[in-house]
Amino acid sequence: MLVVILMAGRTGSSMVAKMFNLHGFETHSGKNKTSLGYPVYEHGWLRPFLKPLYLGAGVFVAPNTVATKIIGGRVSGDYCIKTGVEYWPLLEPLKPAVILVKRNVFSAVESMHCKRGGTHGEHYKNYKARLDLMNSIDGQWIDTDEIIARDYSSVLEAFAYYKIPLNYTVMKSAVERDRWHH
Repeated sequence: MLVVILMAGRTGSSMVAKMFNLHGFETHSGKNKTSLGYPVYEHGWLRPFLKPLYLGAGVFVAPNTVATKIIGGRVSGDYCIKTGVEYWPLLEPLKPAVILVKRNVFSAVESMHCKRGGTHGEHYKNYKARLDLMNSIDGQWIDTDEIIARDYSSVLEAFAYYKIPLNYTVMKSAVERDRWHH
């Protein structure tokens, strides 16, 4: 099964991807590290390929059958791709299970500001544009603020919806509250 995690940035999507990785999904875990030294769950092979297609925050990339075939040819078995929502048109033809990661908008904006600089207004505008895109996609929402508050209901619902066997203890082990950003 292919799972696609769509996110708007600084939402805790790596934590969600780690949950899938711990349940046997290939995520390229640990292949990339943050400046703080912990693993991120992004695909090094995918980023350089997608970056030239990017049109801006809150703008879907144009469908591209060649890109979709290349991505589809790289994934097999239980595989999880975490990427920005803007790239959905390239992944939709692969008919994946869709996970949409959300977080309190003001917390995400503050985290973006702390990590990337820039203005709160700029980050708010970009985040809201991405959320608008996400709201147009049919998928299961996972709320990372709830996870940090020890409410795992959105994770349980998403796994159940896609009939993915869930190990509650393993799922909880993906949550590293000391690494949670603003």
